[in-house]
Amino acid sequence: MMDLTQVLFDTVKEYGASRATGKDMENVNVFRKKVEERITKDGNYTMLALRDAIYTVGDILYEDVTAETYKILIPLGNPNLKSALAVARIEDGNVHLCAYAKEGLINQHMARKAANKFMKALDT
Repeated sequence: MMDLTQVLFDTVKEYGASRATGKDMENVNVFRKKVEERITKDGNYTMLALRDAIYTVGDILYEDVTAETYKILIPLGNPNLKSALAVARIEDGNVHLCAYAKEGLINQHMARKAANKFMKALDT
């Protein structure tokens, strides 16, 4: 199975350069430093629970049922003008999430906020 950070790297390339800075997209190792990762430890999540959490926080851009992987757009900020791209996959009942958001001059940790927002929705 393909590394989830690599899937996110390809997703950011696919869904728009406006969501990434040039320096971040030089190669996947540089990109990896900007990615926020979360993994649940419970081991009892289903595709239905994952999908419900996605619809709570954002929109599905792409769904791969056989690989149990979703590409997600998560709106952020007060008027939801910023957004983060994320990839979520179920592995052995655990949810593995990688999120990336383009930052401006002031780092607001948007990828971390997106990951936290998603994990909070997953737990409810």
